[in-house]
Amino acid sequence: MSRSRAEAEKAAPGLLARAGLPSGKNELEIATLLLLREEEVTPERIRHGVTMFEEIYEAHVRSFKATGGQTSWPSAGALIRKLFSST
Repeated sequence: MSRSRAEAEKAAPGLLARAGLPSGKNELEIATLLLLREEEVTPERIRHGVTMFEEIYEAHVRSFKATGGQTSWPSAGALIRKLFSST
């Protein structure tokens, strides 16, 4: 079964609720992308996806601070795309 983007966006808030996660912009995008890629997405899988995003984002923030602002500030959208380009 293949989902449309609209179907995935509609299902994302429920998936996040079952996983005990907030329905913030980044969480919704991660859930939507998982739903587009995978037939079945468990609460554990969405929690793992959100955790991976948070770890990548925090690493970019640390890099930004460590270089005194010489690296670019991390864009959540760009990092989410990067996360899904490697899966």
